[in-house]
Amino acid sequence: MNTGKFFIKILFFVIVFLSLGACATTLRVEKALDVETKKQLQISEVSVTADSFVFTSDTVLRALKSAVLSQLNAVKAQGIPAVMEIVVTRVKIVTRGRRALMGAFGGSSILDITATIKATETKNILGVYEVKGKYNPGGWGVFSNPVESTTSSVAEELVKGIYQ
Repeated sequence: MNTGKFFIKILFFVIVFLSLGACATTLRVEKALDVETKKQLQISEVSVTADSFVFTSDTVLRALKSAVLSQLNAVKAQGIPAVMEIVVTRVKIVTRGRRALMGAFGGSSILDITATIKATETKNILGVYEVKGKYNPGGWGVFSNPVESTTSSVAEELVKGIYQ
C-alpha cells in the first residue's frame, strides 16, 4: 500500500520539476568601458537592427529598443553623450499557443544581441557587449507576452552589465 503512495509522490515531483522553467543569460564583454566613462556615460539614442541572416519581426526589434530605453532611463546617467547600436544575432520566440500546449517542453525563447556603444561626437567605439539569452518560463509562459518578457530580460542584463 505504501509503495503506491510513494510512486504517486515521485510522479508528482517529476511533473512539477518538468513544468518549471529555466532562464540563462550570459553577458560577454568584448570591449569594456573604463571606470570614468561608466560614471559619466549617457546613452540617449538606441538603434536596433537584425543581422542579415537573422529573420525576425519588427515587433521583436521595437520591443527590444523600448526595453533597452526603459532600462537606460532607470539608470538616469548624465554626462558623455553616446549612442548604442544593437544587432540581433539570433532570435527564436516560443509562442503562447505552443507554450500552452507543451509547457516547458515547448522549448526556450532565445535572443542573442551585440551592443556597440559609440561616442556621439567622435563615433569612437567606447564599449562592445554581447548578451546571449535563453528563457523558458515553463507553463507559466502562457500568462505573459513572450516577446516582451524575453526582450526585457535581455535589456536588463545588458544595462546592468554596462553600468555595474
